[in-house]
Amino acid sequence: MGLQHLTSLQSLSFAFCPNLKKVASHPQQLTSLHHLCFWDCPKMMDLPETLLPSLLRLKIRYNCPGLKERCSKNGSYWPLISHLPCIDIQEF
Repeated sequence: MGLQHLTSLQSLSFAFCPNLKKVASHPQQLTSLHHLCFWDCPKMMDLPETLLPSLLRLKIRYNCPGLKERCSKNGSYWPLISHLPCIDIQEF
């Protein structure tokens, strides 16, 4: 809810959020969001699908197994993210 007023927000990262499961989105307010990153969010499973069309870069880093699986080429999110110019999925 607090992000909805940040209309010029271009980059958003979530790091070390052990209990984060879902990010609610308000696409009419976050139209400038182009970069989304998750780092060490082990319970995160769902991407904010309404924001995916405007993204240019999606990063999924260390310890996000659910997102890594769902965003892989055989995953359920692949049809929604395959258009992105930069998809960076790493597991250290």
